[in-house]
Amino acid sequence: MKRKLLIQCISIGLAGCLSFAGCADKNVNYDIDGATEAGRFQRGKTGVKQFAGAEAWTDEWTVKTSKGNTAVISIDADIIVPTAEQMSVLEVKETGYDKKYKKSMVKQVFDDEEVYYNDISHMTRKELAELRAECKLLYKANSWDLANLQLKEKMKECDAALKEAKDTYTLAEDFSMNEYWGKRAGIPYKLSFMEDQRFTEESMVISRRNKSMIISPKDVYQVCPQKFRETENLTYEAWDWELHGIMTENLCKLSEEEAKKEAQSFVDDLELGDLAYAYSEFLVWGDKVKESEWTAEGYVLYFGFGIDDMAFMEYGTEEDYWNFNTKRKETEASQYSLNARVAVHVTDAGVIGAKVFNPVEAISVSKGVELLALEDIQGIIKEQLTNHMGFFRFTFPMSGNTIELNEMELIYFRMRDGKKLGCYSYVPAWRLAYVLRDGSRRVDSIQNQVLINAIDGSMIDFFEET
Repeated sequence: MKRKLLIQCISIGLAGCLSFAGCADKNVNYDIDGATEAGRFQRGKTGVKQFAGAEAWTDEWTVKTSKGNTAVISIDADIIVPTAEQMSVLEVKETGYDKKYKKSMVKQVFDDEEVYYNDISHMTRKELAELRAECKLLYKANSWDLANLQLKEKMKECDAALKEAKDTYTLAEDFSMNEYWGKRAGIPYKLSFMEDQRFTEESMVISRRNKSMIISPKDVYQVCPQKFRETENLTYEAWDWELHGIMTENLCKLSEEEAKKEAQSFVDDLELGDLAYAYSEFLVWGDKVKESEWTAEGYVLYFGFGIDDMAFMEYGTEEDYWNFNTKRKETEASQYSLNARVAVHVTDAGVIGAKVFNPVEAISVSKGVELLALEDIQGIIKEQLTNHMGFFRFTFPMSGNTIELNEMELIYFRMRDGKKLGCYSYVPAWRLAYVLRDGSRRVDSIQNQVLINAIDGSMIDFFEET
């Protein structure tokens, strides 16, 4: 994969990255209560090999909770490290959706010079009528109140736009709009830029800033597999078949590896930054109203922002932390979504669309950083759990007072800049937690995590950073 990461500084050792590569005014817990006073630890070592062969951490002790009760910390944790030879610190910033960026992406996505506005205020009468009819159909079939509220709002927008609508399209000249359409290989496609304060995952609605850029066909029937051409209300989506335990067969003629090559070429052509392949899911097709008889025919290939072929979405910045539900302060809400990733949809016909989530741009990287010894990290964790249980806001089981922790993994965790909104540093960190994984060993859920900076041993406040 061609690397496009801008490297402005490379430093070997602790000195070049102790301040998290330019993370200004970073309010980290260097010592909750004297955890990392000067001179306590020897200089760290570079490289991940120093942790090779580390034995599982097994320990158990009693602590006092913030309410004065007692709890048992029970650790039986495997030590997991990445395959990379070294760890780095990366400083990044959110990609801004200004006119210049939108114009650039429009030119890269569409191969036809004629590009048109596609927002509601510029849709044709015919398109507005079709959109309203579709919203009405979904409204009648849906039972989720939040979705129905959104559908009602969309129908109102259509009604208002119909009063001034034309029968022809409007050429895009000013790139301040958020929706466009043009052609790719002769097929009309839409390009949408979105920014919102709401991120929905299954039954949870997590309030935090989220950006996306979606490339999708204007008419799904022009790109769908032949067998679905007569399916009413056709739609497609990603499906983790191992998680759902339903589909084990993919009818796509391409192999997963062939689909991956198609997707890799696509993200490279769009120049979306330093992306690493993460994993794939099945692309399933079906009736979005009936929601039955789904068929897998195609793949969704995920690429995450990262370094050294490590996608951060698979090494620490997953969206599976249970503690997202335990935020208490207003300042702990509405932060930027952790995942910076691209989902590419591939069928026998090649790439038929993509979703870009929370794009970021690299500012600098410090490579070969020194990491503290594992025993020092474990000592800090035990000390802090013993003396400051309330800091971690653990969720206790329904019965009993034992907190079980089963994995200790060296990951990358994203830390916010205290002064510059939208600026972050990805920092090597150890995560001790109770982790559940699916059949392919991908993380399914993370609970009761303890996060500690692997460079200097400072505790990381999950709620401050997310």
